[in-house]
Amino acid sequence: MKQCHSCNSYNISNERIVEGVQRCESCGFLFSSEEIKSRKNFKYAALKFSQKHRNHIKKYIKHHEVEKYKGEKVFCPICQFKFEKFAYYYPWGISQNEDCYGNNDNINKPENKPTSLNRHVKCPNCSSLERHRLLWKYLHEKTDIFVEKNKRLLEFAPYEFFFNVFLKHNSITYFPCDLIPESLKFIDYKGKILKEDITKLSFNNNFFDVILCCHVLEHIVDDKLAISELFRVMKKGGWGIFQVPVDYRKETTYEDFNIKSQEGRENAFGQKDHVRLYGKDFKEKLSSSGFVVKEIDYPNKFSEDKITRFGFNKFEKLYYCEKS
Repeated sequence: MKQCHSCNSYNISNERIVEGVQRCESCGFLFSSEEIKSRKNFKYAALKFSQKHRNHIKKYIKHHEVEKYKGEKVFCPICQFKFEKFAYYYPWGISQNEDCYGNNDNINKPENKPTSLNRHVKCPNCSSLERHRLLWKYLHEKTDIFVEKNKRLLEFAPYEFFFNVFLKHNSITYFPCDLIPESLKFIDYKGKILKEDITKLSFNNNFFDVILCCHVLEHIVDDKLAISELFRVMKKGGWGIFQVPVDYRKETTYEDFNIKSQEGRENAFGQKDHVRLYGKDFKEKLSSSGFVVKEIDYPNKFSEDKITRFGFNKFEKLYYCEKS
């Protein structure tokens, strides 16, 4: 009997999404026929598939999960769909010691808070996670990004739904960027994602009205240089929101560049492609580059019932940065 490498269940569907691909009905993890034999990660096996196959797989998963989680108890503020609960999410490269936010138990959680192994945090329709929904809610309710016209918006590592909305919005001139743009395989991809190194941006000084940089800086070795570049290209009077995983039990950020292995980084920083674990000093790191920073505890503006219904992480904070 075939066993899922992700959740260790034996509930692998016999239905083939495309030739050589099967799905775990318990957690949604995908396997290639070669992976089932050799236990290779599907992420790498999938690189051999055509774009058509990848799109077919994504559409299949979306349809399957929308039907599976049909209900009324939770609500995605991004796509406006309702479900019985959010879908299971288990990102590649994340150990089973980590919580439903895709982080280990000490990130974005104060001391003495238990680890949650309930990973039902992904919207079955638009694939948003907790951080996306929180940011979207804040952008709509507390900013003028969708109201004031002629805004230049820079977004790093754009989330698919944001990409599609910003690209079509008449009042926004959108600059989606990534170091490896070809890695972002969007089904409805109609625009161009710019190739940019966040530590050496090609844009002029004082160019952008708004900058979104969410869960990027923890991947950057020279984050101080990256933050200074974001400050340089932001207009005076502009603003941005920067999100990172933060361990609020730690006064200072932990980094050790002698740790180079994926296993070592996963153990030290919570994920194999992270190079640090931010502490309470993240706000000061942003301020030191010139930003005026507000640390916003936005989830706790909502009741416990609303936090659960919208699928927020109650320990997530937003860092609202302005250039005066």
